[in-house]
Amino acid sequence: MRLTAHCLRTTLTGEGMDSAAISSLIAAGSALAGGAIAQMFSLLAKRSERKHETHLLRRAKLEELTELVNQSRLAGLEALALARRIPGKESVSTAQQAQDQVALRVCSLALLFFPSLRVLADDFLKASVNFQIALESGKEDEMIDAAQRVTKIRKAMEQEIERCAIKLGFHG
Repeated sequence: MRLTAHCLRTTLTGEGMDSAAISSLIAAGSALAGGAIAQMFSLLAKRSERKHETHLLRRAKLEELTELVNQSRLAGLEALALARRIPGKESVSTAQQAQDQVALRVCSLALLFFPSLRVLADDFLKASVNFQIALESGKEDEMIDAAQRVTKIRKAMEQEIERCAIKLGFHG
């Protein structure tokens, strides 16, 4: 036991070790610590950059979603005006296709980027389909009721988009 304690004390105090070996150990430890610190900062920088890129992507997709919601409003008004002016499926067909594409893109963006909008986007898609069915029927009161349902859901989506915009730093 005495021999072990003596060896430990000798090792800790540096007796028996030359100064070159101690200098080498200190230099190696410093190099390893420096490399570890540099790697840690590099990883933190990459993480921060990735978060920033994700933030910018979500902002761009929110802008796109807002634009699509506005396009759907215009497409719906155009389809309603066409259906009232020129009854028949042929006149409404182009406007319906535009409205279909917009509703599907709204739904896709909500599903991919904005979980809080998923239910509203699904309701919006269903209401859009029901609106198109009403347009094909040619019955004015059905068209107006369906258009009002789409408008109600669109307004709810706009409110949720506003909440998302605030979270992403668009306002204030």
